[in-house]
Amino acid sequence: MNRMELGSPTPTSGFRMTPQAVLGLLIVALGLILTADNLGWVDADRLLQFWPLILTAVGVTKLLQSDTTSGRVFGGVLVLLGLVMTADE
Repeated sequence: MNRMELGSPTPTSGFRMTPQAVLGLLIVALGLILTADNLGWVDADRLLQFWPLILTAVGVTKLLQSDTTSGRVFGGVLVLLGLVMTADE
């Protein structure tokens, strides 16, 4: 019989790249880009014209990580929407 003791760490399977993690990293990157723009290091307008790629990145992650058909369809829709919007730019 396997018994867990109080205070013992739970086993982890490692870091898993989820759509929430991708979105969080992209929000941090956006903040860094805007800060660098305020400091005069980069031109944020040129970088932010490709913002639809955020949708594509979240969609690809959702597509690869999803176990359900609806999750894969949603991921595919995000990828398609992001690519169409990027092509329009």
